[in-house]
Amino acid sequence: MTDVHPHVSSTFLRVAGKITQRAEEREASRKELEQNLKRIRKLKFSKLSKEEIAEELGEMEAKIQGALDKEGRISKPEAPYEPNKALMDKIELLEKRLAHFILVSQDRQSKIDQLESKINQKMDLTASQQELARKEVDRLKQRYEYLSGKKGTSKSALERLSKKISALQGD
Repeated sequence: MTDVHPHVSSTFLRVAGKITQRAEEREASRKELEQNLKRIRKLKFSKLSKEEIAEELGEMEAKIQGALDKEGRISKPEAPYEPNKALMDKIELLEKRLAHFILVSQDRQSKIDQLESKINQKMDLTASQQELARKEVDRLKQRYEYLSGKKGTSKSALERLSKKISALQGD
């Protein structure tokens, strides 16, 4: 089943309604013209004065001219459909706002991406620095154990090494 757009269907129904209305108007004007012609034929055989006949013919001529005018309007092509100007202006305004919103959104997203990349770089540096600090602590602990097991090592040197280890561990 195919999808029908509301705009297309509303346009179709509007045009179909106008065509029907024009056909009805055409039929009504033809009937009126036919009646006027019958009256003219009857006048030919009636016993009216020339003034009365002239008056009747003037009225009928006006009706015939009205019917011809209707027929001319009916047979003219339909004027192109022009949408409501106020609505079109509002649609353009909303499109401009949407375009602006999209630009702002894209700018914000690019800034967010930049900040995330900076944070990730800092996190990588911090992780690598933590790894270096752990290695340094392990190296200092090994040195402390080595020096504490060795005779002749001063207590002040061991104490400084111990303070340095605790400072790096955050104790």
